[in-house]
Amino acid sequence: MKKYNHLLSFFIFFALAAIITFPLVKSGYILTLDAVITPRVLFAPITSSSFIYQNILAVLNLFIPSDRIERIILFLIFFLSGWGMYRFTDKNLRFARYFAGIFYAINPFVYERVMAGHWQLLLGYSIFPYIVTLTMNYFHDSTKKNTVSLAIMATLLFNIAIHYLLIFMVFFITMGVTNAYLHRQNKEKLNKITRQTIFFIGLTFVLNANWIISSILGISDISQAIKSFTSGDLIAFQSVADSRLGLIFNLLSGYGFWAEAYHYFLLPKDIIIFWPILSLAVILVFGIGLFRHIKEKSNIPILVTLPVLFLLALDIAGGVALKSFAPTVFWLYEKFPILGGFREPQKLVGIVMFCYAYFGSFGLGKILATIKGKTKLAAFSFFIILPFIYTPTVFGGFWGQLKPVWYPSSWEKVNQILKEDKSDFLTLFFPWHQYMRFKFANDRVVSNPALYYFDKPILSSQNYETTSLYSHDTRLESLHVEGLLSIEKEGVNLLGDLVEGNLPWGESLSPVNVKYIILTKDDDWVRYKFLDKQPDLTKVYEDENLVFYQNMKWDLKDKQLEEINFDEPLAPLE
Repeated sequence: MKKYNHLLSFFIFFALAAIITFPLVKSGYILTLDAVITPRVLFAPITSSSFIYQNILAVLNLFIPSDRIERIILFLIFFLSGWGMYRFTDKNLRFARYFAGIFYAINPFVYERVMAGHWQLLLGYSIFPYIVTLTMNYFHDSTKKNTVSLAIMATLLFNIAIHYLLIFMVFFITMGVTNAYLHRQNKEKLNKITRQTIFFIGLTFVLNANWIISSILGISDISQAIKSFTSGDLIAFQSVADSRLGLIFNLLSGYGFWAEAYHYFLLPKDIIIFWPILSLAVILVFGIGLFRHIKEKSNIPILVTLPVLFLLALDIAGGVALKSFAPTVFWLYEKFPILGGFREPQKLVGIVMFCYAYFGSFGLGKILATIKGKTKLAAFSFFIILPFIYTPTVFGGFWGQLKPVWYPSSWEKVNQILKEDKSDFLTLFFPWHQYMRFKFANDRVVSNPALYYFDKPILSSQNYETTSLYSHDTRLESLHVEGLLSIEKEGVNLLGDLVEGNLPWGESLSPVNVKYIILTKDDDWVRYKFLDKQPDLTKVYEDENLVFYQNMKWDLKDKQLEEINFDEPLAPLE
């Protein structure tokens, strides 16, 4: 019977993931806000925190097209999250476990992050129940096998979603302290846990040494991101409140993602007007389950650890948007730079969803145990169907918003021209936005994929362009282009000085090694038509999707260097 239930649950969650992803099975790339999917999956440098994960994908891409890999990842997000949560819950709960799995896989938090392209975060979210199970096994029986298994899976988790490093640390420490207290009279047990914990920390460090050491040295992607972090990030990416029910209820309901304010995609609550009732039903069954746990004092380590995580996650997810808590948040982020990984704190709502699913299964089990007959069937049916009604937008190709697309053929034509040029140069990509609407992407706002699509170095915008945070970009080439655009549009440079006369773009781009310009006919591209009037820019190719220019003054930089006499002594400063 146990084996039958195991197989049945596997096929149910496999089918659920298949139903969600089937409308997207057609070939093509699924482009979302932050997901940059191109024909090539690049290998990651050894200093990257995603070194293992990214390079596994890059190797797979040698045999499988990247758009197929994308579908596999999306399928795994829904399958692993649902089946993992089902397996994590108490086996005695029987059918109530399905509520836990379905709700953990289908809720507003998951939907919004899929639409935003935060698939690595969601993949980490989907394997977190397995990590929790391994951690519980580790403290229950601290064998070398359990220790090694946990270290390997934790490493995989960190490589997939580095944000879960802090979450796991808090979870591990809280559970460790709780177990130490419970076994305080058992010196042998405590000594064994201590020895294995030292071994676990050492092994985990070795497995993650590539990015930990490079971060300490300040040369990893993590260290660079933390260095660029400012208080403006906290304001720009703060959690948002519901216009009627406020911030806390919005977060408790799985919402609060900063992108909600920009209306990049449809929200489930835009369709389901009675969503607060469904949210209250989830909170109610969660509360019943938590109270049942407290009353029965079952599984004390989880009973202590998950509520601690829940409260911390909810509090930090509010962040600076909680006005009374804002000064504390600013202080914490200033004193502990590692918190920069949560500059956008609503990510922690994933932990709220985890607690809802886990304790909610106990709550539903309690409800079903106290009623009989048709009422019992009705209650069970309601809570099983609830996630589907609460977040219907995951179905039908995410309510018709996600559709597979192909890059325009002109992109590949230009790429071939660039590849045939063996010289060392940059290609400038316009319009100058990191996020913009592309016609070929179903006219959706997505992150500019040019940097990853073309095989030659691309100089493109990396600006957020929000009210409180315009950019973190400090590249000299980027600032040079920003200055030229300011002169072209406003007649002033970045210092605010007036600049008169026509700007020679070809000659002006030469010092930063720009040989070509790609102007894609998307977003506000008509504002760049001044390039047609530039005598030093030759139009090499044009179609309905883009214009491709060559800078005829590109070699001017070499002539300028030749004119400099490096042996001549510098004139004294006046």
